Amino acid sequence: MLRAIGIAILVALVGSVVGWIFYWNGHEAQLHLADGHQIVLPMAIHILGALALGAAAVLAGLSVRSFVQTLRRAGDRRRDRRQRAADQLRHEGTQRLWSGDTRGATKALGQAVRRRPDDLEAALALARSHEEREEWAAALEILEGLRASRQGSETRLLSRIGRLALRTGNSGAASAAFREAVQEQPDSPRLWAEFATALALEAKYAEAAEAAEKCLSRESEPARQSSARATWLALRYQAALHEPDAATALTNLRKLVKDQPSFLPPLLELARLLKEDGDNKGADRLYRSALKREIRGVILERLVSLHISNGSPEKAVASLRSVMRNNRLAAPRLALTRGLLAAEDYDAVAADLEELSLSATIETETSFAPERDLLAAELASARGQDREAATLFRRAAEGSHLPFSYECRACKRPFEAWTDGCSCGAWGELEWRVGAAEIGPTRK
Repeated sequence: MLRAIGIAILVALVGSVVGWIFYWNGHEAQLHLADGHQIVLPMAIHILGALALGAAAVLAGLSVRSFVQTLRRAGDRRRDRRQRAADQLRHEGTQRLWSGDTRGATKALGQAVRRRPDDLEAALALARSHEEREEWAAALEILEGLRASRQGSETRLLSRIGRLALRTGNSGAASAAFREAVQEQPDSPRLWAEFATALALEAKYAEAAEAAEKCLSRESEPARQSSARATWLALRYQAALHEPDAATALTNLRKLVKDQPSFLPPLLELARLLKEDGDNKGADRLYRSALKREIRGVILERLVSLHISNGSPEKAVASLRSVMRNNRLAAPRLALTRGLLAAEDYDAVAADLEELSLSATIETETSFAPERDLLAAELASARGQDREAATLFRRAAEGSHLPFSYECRACKRPFEAWTDGCSCGAWGELEWRVGAAEIGPTRK
């Protein structure tokens, strides 16, 4: 209504202006176009022609503007429709992914990404659907393509690329992605932990230990702090093991033992190096100080082995007797018996074995019978009682576990001999099967 009134008023004004012009400009005038070419018309016609040309120009401009706006609105509507369709496909694909329909999810999300190649959420979901189908290369290709098409870095994208690269065995690509990710978000302990893992797989242990230390310094959750600290210590130990300079390696091991004396792998390695260098007293001090903190089967084993190899097993016997003063643990008692056997004190060994045969274990379900049978077999062999020795050796091998074998305290995986790390990721956690067993009262 208002527009119609406005147009009527405008027409009235234009009519008034035209009438006024014709009234006052009725005389003729010449319009020169070129030499010898002119047009003679009333002055009013010339004025109205000029106004008409101006109006035509204005109308043409308005028409072009209206046309452009119409095209823009049509383009916006098409883009909105495409975006809504892409959003719908992404939603459908995500729902299918969560419901376990990975094939349908891959199809829907693939269409969504083709419609909107820069849609981070759709691309991440599509990569996840490929991961669920164990199509690692396809997932990595999608993420790398998205990374190349985006301006700047996206931490989530870099983290996913790094984890996928680790899964496919490309530790170099993984460390490159995590390196960029921690630069973007340096306060994330999870990213530093993943970066340390990738570097360790590249055998860059010193740099991995630095990354693990940064992870530890940024971790605030107590449970995760403990795990981060264990990883940091393990990487420091590996860095020392792989240090090409022997003096630097020895220094790093000493520092690690001083910082964390309860972490056994560097202590055992340092003791081994000291023994190889002829410093048996230094190795003995390390073992005895470790036993004061915690009685561990590998320390007992190495202590006895050290003095047997030196030809003085009685020194191990003396140390083991001091360890046994305030406890009834089976482990040091069995190690003592082995030391007495090496010292050829057969009567003392026989007395110990007789007492052990009349004792029961407490605090654990693991029996030390295989260890006792093995020591009895070694005693019988030393005394020339070959038939009895063979029977005892066979019984020891068929017992509830291998004599003096180990078990990971973290995952309970069995081991025949000590090793620094377990496949579960724990380091320095192996212990004798009878490590926690206590000798109970003698049975009547």
